[in-house]
Amino acid sequence: MLLAFLCAGDAQSERIDATCWSEPRVVDWSRDVGRIVRVETPEQLELAAEFGVEHVPSLIWLQDGEVVRRVGSESPQSLGAVSPGWLAHSLWH
Repeated sequence: MLLAFLCAGDAQSERIDATCWSEPRVVDWSRDVGRIVRVETPEQLELAAEFGVEHVPSLIWLQDGEVVRRVGSESPQSLGAVSPGWLAHSLWH
């Protein structure tokens, strides 16, 4: 599962929304392998705190209920290079 902690009005969050979710390999992964959950962070502050999200956007991968990878949760700069291709590659590997 991928938890995508995003925020309406945030430029990086809006770029991810506009470009990543419709990328064919991301669509295939969400249909065949896992689930992508978009978390609107201002409305879900408790969930964000539970996962240690300090910045949006943040992407957190879960496997068997455990965090296996996180990007952006400690540093917003780490998500500057997120592109549809990068996300697709990250989901499948």
